[in-house]
Amino acid sequence: MIFIWNGEVIEGNENILNLHTTYGYRDILTDEILWETELDETVEKTTRQYVDMPGRFMFPSNLEKKIIRYMVELVWDYPL
Repeated sequence: MIFIWNGEVIEGNENILNLHTTYGYRDILTDEILWETELDETVEKTTRQYVDMPGRFMFPSNLEKKIIRYMVELVWDYPL
């Protein structure tokens, strides 16, 4: 399973950002979407405090989009 996060700034002014974010999980083998949710969020720029609900925007501001794929080799050590 792979976690997917996409964020887009819809509009912003001096102190407030309106964000559209998508969170979800995909199957790493089939690329099937297992679940996904979309949110519109309003965040204060400097503190990352939500304007319309309690809490803070959790991702750092300097994220880069990266795809990291890895393969795990399993070795079975038992007699056949």
